[in-house]
Amino acid sequence: MAEAVVRAEGVTKVFGEAKAARKALDGVSLAIDKGEFVTVLGPSGSGKSTLLAILGGLDLEFDGKVTVLGKDLHALGDREMARLRGEKIGFVFQAFHLLGHVTVLENVLAPALFGGDHGALRGRAQALLERVGLGDRANDRPTELSGGQRQRVAIARALLRKPELLFCDEPTGNLDQKTGAQMVDLFRELHREEKLTVVAVTHEERLASAATRTVHLVDGKVAERSAA
Repeated sequence: MAEAVVRAEGVTKVFGEAKAARKALDGVSLAIDKGEFVTVLGPSGSGKSTLLAILGGLDLEFDGKVTVLGKDLHALGDREMARLRGEKIGFVFQAFHLLGHVTVLENVLAPALFGGDHGALRGRAQALLERVGLGDRANDRPTELSGGQRQRVAIARALLRKPELLFCDEPTGNLDQKTGAQMVDLFRELHREEKLTVVAVTHEERLASAATRTVHLVDGKVAERSAA
């Protein structure tokens, strides 16, 4: 029987107060099993990115319960939460969030800067760049790369510490059709080869096509679930 590595129970998130209050998530419940590739599909404003931030422990101001890798997020202290995110979870964002003043290789190594294992992980960082097709760009700056190449760097960075979970927020949203299709293929390959559990929010069917399951989110509620 598959093991649920992410479980949300009645998750509700409200922005603002009183008459200005807006419910971004309304009682969302879902379970994601180990090894799944799940896309959360929905239009802009449906609550997708808010849900991802909560599942990834980036936003703890919510009602309901979220368990990640057996840990109740509301029960974790700051240090425990930081360790969970730093060692077990990788993040890929639409805006890349790369450091422009250092090399591509140093960007991939960024999660290790304060961990004491920067040197030990240098070989893995280079190997990951090779894996995403950028082995020859290690000494370049992100500003010298295309959008698709920068997203590949961001993916390599997210995988540096061999996370069990990979959370992706609109990872193909800033890319053209051809480059986006290449990213979809890369995510499919990484899911299979790295044995990752992947959760990606998107409004694009092309990314959902790579998933093993799709969860549809509409107005902050789970509308339906479908298998790939």
